[in-house]
Amino acid sequence: MLGEAAIDHLAMDLKPLLVPGASQAFHARSLMTDPVTSATAMLVRFPGGWTRTPVSCSCAENVVILDGILEINGIGWGPGASFLIPENAVRWSARSSGALAIAWFSGRPIWSAVSEQASSKMPSGTPAVCSWSGDHPGGAVDLVDLELRTWMHFDPVAIGRVDIPNGEGADGKLIYRWPNSITFDREQLSQKSEN
Repeated sequence: MLGEAAIDHLAMDLKPLLVPGASQAFHARSLMTDPVTSATAMLVRFPGGWTRTPVSCSCAENVVILDGILEINGIGWGPGASFLIPENAVRWSARSSGALAIAWFSGRPIWSAVSEQASSKMPSGTPAVCSWSGDHPGGAVDLVDLELRTWMHFDPVAIGRVDIPNGEGADGKLIYRWPNSITFDREQLSQKSEN
C-alpha cells in the first residue's frame, strides 16, 4: 500500500504538458505508472479556454472529473462524472472552461491527429465516450474518495481485501482496478508487516 494522498496537495505540484492538437498546455503529474505496460494514472488540470483538434489515442482512457467541466465530443462531464474513452476512439472535439481530473491510461498514450479526410472514413458507429470501465480483474487498485478528495493505490491481496467491488460506489468512492501486470513484491510487503 502506498498510502492515501490528498488530491489538492498533489495538485500543487503539476507540470505543464502540451499534447498534439491542444490550444495550450494543461498541467499534470503522474500518480502511478506500470513499469511493464506503461499504463499510467495522472492528475490533470485543464485551464479555462483549453481546446483540442480531433485526435485519437493509442490506448483506452478512464477519467473521473473532480472539479469543473471537461467536454468531449459535445458531452460535458462535471464533478463526480466518470467515463471511458476506448482505445483508438476519436475525440472529435475537446474543450474545458477549467477542470481537474484523474485519468488512467491502459498503456503509454500516443496521440495521433485525425484529418477531415481520415475522419470521413471512420466507421459511423465509432465509440466516442462510454460509461466507466475501470474494472480489470486482479492486480492493484486505486481508490478515489470524491468527498474527502483523496487517492490511494494499493494491493488488495496484501491487505487481505480481495472483495473490493469495481466501479463507482454510492458512497462517493470510485474504484479503478489496474490491468494485472501491475504487481507488488508480496513477499517483501509481508516481511515489512511482520517487522
